[in-house]
Amino acid sequence: MEGLTPHQFSLNEYYMFVAQVKRKPDVIVEKPTSIKQDEITFHFHDGQSAQIESIAKSEILAVGDNRHGKISVNGWKGRYRVLNQPLFDKYVEKGVIKTH
Repeated sequence: MEGLTPHQFSLNEYYMFVAQVKRKPDVIVEKPTSIKQDEITFHFHDGQSAQIESIAKSEILAVGDNRHGKISVNGWKGRYRVLNQPLFDKYVEKGVIKTH
């Protein structure tokens, strides 16, 4: 798929994705709890309750990469390497992601 950066997914890395939190899209950065052929499952807390999201690998926006990452995102520490540039750009354009 055009715009996707090849990546070997790992349980030890932090990934950025967008989930529906309190009925609106929100950026989440978390380590996965399981990795399947086409999707990754994450457990995270949205401020009120525990959430479980299964995200298609193609929907993962970025991976934490303090050494080679070219972007930083408001509200999150560290630097990230974008894995899905078209989808990342779409969320920046919509204002869901704010970079600095």
